[in-house]
Amino acid sequence: MGTPLVSIIVSCYNAEKYIAETIQSLLNQTYSNLQIVVVNDGSTDSSEKIIKSFHDNRINYYYQANGGQCAALNFGFSKSTGKYIKFYDADDILDFEVIESQVELLEKEDAENISFIEWRRFYNDELTPIDHNHFHTIHRDCTPLEYLTFTGKTPMVQCGLWLIPRTILNKSGLWDERLSLINDTEFFCRLLPYARQLRFSDKGITHYRTNFKGNSLSKDLSEKGIRSALFSIDLMSEWLLKIEKSERIKKIIANSYVLILEWSFPKQIVYSKIIERRLANYPLSYIQHTRSGKIYNSIMTLFGWKVAARLSKMYYRIRFNKQ
Repeated sequence: MGTPLVSIIVSCYNAEKYIAETIQSLLNQTYSNLQIVVVNDGSTDSSEKIIKSFHDNRINYYYQANGGQCAALNFGFSKSTGKYIKFYDADDILDFEVIESQVELLEKEDAENISFIEWRRFYNDELTPIDHNHFHTIHRDCTPLEYLTFTGKTPMVQCGLWLIPRTILNKSGLWDERLSLINDTEFFCRLLPYARQLRFSDKGITHYRTNFKGNSLSKDLSEKGIRSALFSIDLMSEWLLKIEKSERIKKIIANSYVLILEWSFPKQIVYSKIIERRLANYPLSYIQHTRSGKIYNSIMTLFGWKVAARLSKMYYRIRFNKQ
C-alpha cells in the first residue's frame, strides 16, 4: 500500500465545545500522512483560540466570513492537496484506524472507487452510541445505486463516512452553496454515481453527534432551512431519476417530500402547501408518514399526522428549551 496524502476538511462554526475533541480524533489516526484543513466559518465563540492551541504542522487553519457550511467546505477543498478527501463535521469523532483502512482499500485498485464506513448516532455529550442496530450502512461492497436505495427512504449520507478520490470530486463538482439544510443528501446523490464501486471498511466508525442543546444545523426548521431542504430534495430527485426511473426510486422521492412536509408543518405552512402539490403527482400508496414511538403512532392513527406532528414538536420544545 502507498501512503498518499489524505486531506480532511472540517467546517467549524461556533463549535468551541466540541472542536478540540474532533481535531484530536483526526490527529490520533494510525495513518499519519494527513492534511487537516480547518475552516472557521465566521465563528463568534472561542473556536479560533481552541483550534490554534494545537501545534501540529498537519493542521492548516483558515478563517472566512460566515458563508455557510457548503462555502466553507468548498474553500477548504481549494486549499487542500490530498489525493483523497474526507469532509468532516466539527462536532463528530472518528475512530483511530479509519483512514488507514480506507486508504488501503482504495489503493488496491486502479479504478476510481469511494470507500465508506459505518456511522452511529449519539446525543449531546453522551458518546455511547444510541443506535444499536446496523440499518444505517450496507456492510459490504456495493454499487452507488445499491447504497442510495437500500433503506427505501431518503438516503442518509453523513459526510464523515466517505473517503473520496480528488479525481471524482473534480468530475462531480463540489457542495452546492445555495443549500444549508440536508445539503449532504443532494451532494452525495450527485457524487456517488461517479464511482465504479463503493468499498466498505469495517475497521472503525464515525460517531455522529446530534446536538439538541445547541444550534444543530439539522434542526434548522426556519423558512431558510425548509426552503433549502425542499430544493435539496428537488435536486436529489433529478440525480436519482437519471440513474434509474423505477417505482422504488419514485417511492424514495415521494417519501423524501413527506419528510420535508412534516418538518415544515405547522410553522412554514406556505412550504407545506408547496410540498403537498409535489406529492399530488404520486400515488397515495407511495406515501408513508413517519412512525415513531407507541404514543406518537397511536395519535397519528386516531387523529392524523398533523396532530401527531404538532404534539411531538411541542414536546421537544419543552424538553430541550427550544423556542
